[in-house]
Amino acid sequence: MIITRVWLVFYLIPWLSLVFAKLSPYPKLLLISFDGFRYDLLNATWTPNIYEWANRSSWFVNGVRSQYVTYTAPNHMSIVTGMHEQDHGIVSNYFYDTATGKFFDYFNSTQQEGVVNASLDMSWYKGDPVWLANERFEASRRSATFYWPNGEAPFPKPPHRPSIYRQWKDYRNLSQWMADLDDIVELFTDENNPINFLAWYIAEPDHTLHKNGFYNGELLKKIHELDQLFGYFVAKLKDSGLENVLNVILTADHGHAEVQGAQNVMCLREYISSEGYKLGDHMVYPDNEEVALELYHNLTSAVKEMGYKVKIYLKEDVPAKFFYQNSTRIGRIVIEPEVGWAASFSKSCTRQRLLKTYAPGNVKFNSSSHGMDPDRWEMRALLVMGGPSLIPGKKITDIPNNIDLYSLMCYLLAIEASPSDSTMSVVSQALLVKATDIPSLNSSFSESLAFTFLIIPSACIVVLFMVYVCKHTVLNENPNWMWRQGEYRPLHMDIFDAERVIKTRPELFSGSYDSSVSFSYPSVALMKYGDYGVLGSVLEKYLKTTDKVLQIGCGNSQLAAQMYDNGFRNVHSIDTDTSVIEEQRLRNRERSELHFSKEDATSMSFADEDFSVVVDKGTLDALLPPEASEQQLDCVDKMFREVQRVLKVAGRYLIVTLAQHHIVKHFMEHFLSKQQFLLRVHELENSASGFPMPIFILVATKLRNVTPMSMPIELCRAGSDRFEKLAHLHDVLSVIASEQELSQFVHMCSRKLDHEASISIESQFESGPRYRIYIVDDINVKIFRSYAVFVVPLGREGEWIFSTEKGRKTLRQQAEKDRLAVVTLSRSQTYTSLQQVQDELGPFATRFDPRENGGLIDFLSTGSVDVRVTRASGESSMNGKWTVEDVVVDGQEYRRLVFLSSSNIVQSEALLKSKKGGKKAVDLENLSCDHHILMLSGLTLLPSNPLHDPTAAQLKVAVLGLGGGLLASFLLRNLNKATIEGVELDGDLVNVATQWFALPSHDSRMSVKVMDAVVYLEQISAREEKEKLDVMFVDLAGPVHESGLSCPPAIFLTDPVLCNMKNSLNSNGWFSLQRF
Repeated sequence: MIITRVWLVFYLIPWLSLVFAKLSPYPKLLLISFDGFRYDLLNATWTPNIYEWANRSSWFVNGVRSQYVTYTAPNHMSIVTGMHEQDHGIVSNYFYDTATGKFFDYFNSTQQEGVVNASLDMSWYKGDPVWLANERFEASRRSATFYWPNGEAPFPKPPHRPSIYRQWKDYRNLSQWMADLDDIVELFTDENNPINFLAWYIAEPDHTLHKNGFYNGELLKKIHELDQLFGYFVAKLKDSGLENVLNVILTADHGHAEVQGAQNVMCLREYISSEGYKLGDHMVYPDNEEVALELYHNLTSAVKEMGYKVKIYLKEDVPAKFFYQNSTRIGRIVIEPEVGWAASFSKSCTRQRLLKTYAPGNVKFNSSSHGMDPDRWEMRALLVMGGPSLIPGKKITDIPNNIDLYSLMCYLLAIEASPSDSTMSVVSQALLVKATDIPSLNSSFSESLAFTFLIIPSACIVVLFMVYVCKHTVLNENPNWMWRQGEYRPLHMDIFDAERVIKTRPELFSGSYDSSVSFSYPSVALMKYGDYGVLGSVLEKYLKTTDKVLQIGCGNSQLAAQMYDNGFRNVHSIDTDTSVIEEQRLRNRERSELHFSKEDATSMSFADEDFSVVVDKGTLDALLPPEASEQQLDCVDKMFREVQRVLKVAGRYLIVTLAQHHIVKHFMEHFLSKQQFLLRVHELENSASGFPMPIFILVATKLRNVTPMSMPIELCRAGSDRFEKLAHLHDVLSVIASEQELSQFVHMCSRKLDHEASISIESQFESGPRYRIYIVDDINVKIFRSYAVFVVPLGREGEWIFSTEKGRKTLRQQAEKDRLAVVTLSRSQTYTSLQQVQDELGPFATRFDPRENGGLIDFLSTGSVDVRVTRASGESSMNGKWTVEDVVVDGQEYRRLVFLSSSNIVQSEALLKSKKGGKKAVDLENLSCDHHILMLSGLTLLPSNPLHDPTAAQLKVAVLGLGGGLLASFLLRNLNKATIEGVELDGDLVNVATQWFALPSHDSRMSVKVMDAVVYLEQISAREEKEKLDVMFVDLAGPVHESGLSCPPAIFLTDPVLCNMKNSLNSNGWFSLQRF
């Protein structure tokens, strides 16, 4: 039974504390690189230790692709920064920078004095290695590098260098490697300042391969040494307690290819002049273009004449797929030997000497090299990864790029990745997505649980408050940690076509939005109303070229001129400002049919029914401020009456406005009261400026006669040709306000967001919010290149990764998108399919797309739109509506009690198990909630320690806050002689617990009291000593109070109640209280 496992776990607490107390609380990762270890060197014969570990880890059996050029320093930099070589700046082992006139030579290949120290200047380094990203993410994280190429170099971003580093100096041997490994384990388990990330570089077998090639026996010896080292490493992991908490990535920088004889070596200096250029590892930097063309001609001619299989590129001709052109550090001439060949700038290299030394029958030519096309299989490197976050025993045939390891490492370390060229599309196949089970001796401890034990102090008085400390610490990061501890990886569900969604049905929504941000309304002087390019699509619905048009309050607007240029010649514009009229006449002197006159719109000289259309662009907005006086209101009403007078029957009054609430209300009330106008509202996107408000055109069409009944108001949203009929003015005002809020929200989301923002969308057909959309951006990107929408299935919205800002931030990282729109659904709404959700969200998804050129939008989810099976629902007089539902998460079935008044909080959760006949039953042998497991730890503090023999423990136990009764049922089932008293304030909840969570409320050892726990404590504290409690579990929840806590309710932390808790226990009693 689980109680036995609980006893064993806590029996081992002293040992566990010795192990875990030495570890960093953060995710731990060790990156190992065996230089030049080609992927096919890993086999059962040569590397039995690595082979055994690879078979129980995630093994990329076809290796990993290196970056061009396939050299050591640049590829090690690519691995830890996720960048192509031209981007991070370390373009070869040694090179020259034409912009600065300086040489870089980290490995001292050129033997130039001072060049190694010069190579450690910060100006060389453009990337942001993972060791710095780790330490920068949280100050208490610590990183180390052991001999990693450039691992000790100062980088531009703080903290510039890792906390611990060892500079590469020599190739070292097996005993030195083992000593290094001992130091590494000590760093991870250091009692005071443990590290949580280390990058370790070993310069073999690359060194041996260069000198000996593949076949003279020396490579096999060196490979055996590396395998022996790895066997020692695996043993150290087990002995140190790191095995189940440390993720390990074993890789290499590139592969190797045997050089097929001395005749296959091109000695480059034989074909170029002795001056006029500088040399890099595989590049030439001519002093001028004339020299460049001469050298290029000589080298290409030699290749052709001598039959060398060596590619000679001018810099601009390097294939674009290699990303090796855009840097002043890349030579004008780039040299790439093909597999089986080599090219050397060595002064001692001559063809004659090579052929003489290695003539047939003499010493065999043994050498291997790299630097070839990274797409050749010979250049692919080893890649195996194992640990608690990675799938055991998985062989993956897809080939990732080594730059993709950067994103993976940031994911494993749970840190923000800097901008890079990295993607997790292939490496993510190694990630373990199955949730971690409740730990037992036969299962691995999860990272979170290891951290929990980290803070279990040895002093008994502190253990008494262990749950409080654990909750306070962990829930700051993950408020739902008690419910689920597991990893998550989104599944790609569908591709979304932006062209199609424009034609979907925005009229499904009432337009009621609720955003997480507030906006202020700008003054009229700042408002822009768009030109004919913006307004024309609506104006042309109501204007004919033969219409006589009146524009009132024309001001300096060019609308009349633009209408004229689009075929509407009979336009008369008026304004009260003489200078404005003169300016318009002067500006439009070549448009002879346009008329401008000084007129007051409240008292016009025109005849009755003189115009077919009256246009007002911003005049009403200017005349009617929010707090209008009686005089201003009267002025506007006079204008309305004059418009009505000069309009013909069937004439249209068009008002271009920003539709502030008081404007629309006054307009609608006036013309509705006349009962002689059909009223419409058109919304237009304000693309004329960066102004964050949509433009609206209010339309009043004059009827011949007064109508006996009120007519509905029609509204057409931006991007739609369909009209919604709204019966009441308040509906119109609500929709317009919602559209304005949405537009401002979209405008805000048109740029990068420093913090998450959200908005709610309501349906026209069902009351209440239908969708909540959270916009989550990568704050490090400069240009948005990727965007997706993630739909959270109903039943999973309460999980940490979906319900918290930090969780959604993690979700965006996992989805590998620059922007992710996370959509949660409403339990009060109905959804038929994910396709329906996609269709409804379409118009909104396109408006939140930050990419400059738009494009297809990925819709992501974890499965169906609703993963719930609702078992029961009802309403409690105390807690409101509730539902009991079964859900499947990562293959495990759970039953949950959810209060709909706070749907992001699961009140109770139980594991389900299968019974005969396919039925499901609540599993009372196991606890789903980790905080219950932690609360049980206190039983070890009792003098009798009931976990030694739970069947004999005669205890009086109280559970305050019965809920679904799962803790009480567990105790009753496993403490065979204990009596359990459950206290619950909500009687309806007791019935739910009995019926749906198998609470044995009628068991003779179980007593359920429906009462206030405060009153219960008063009564128990007054009992005689022998009737008091041995154990009390305080598992109460309530509304969030001033301290930011919700468990327990604030009253339970007051001195009188805490005193009653103490007095309710006998002299050896103990209580556990969860607080978060």
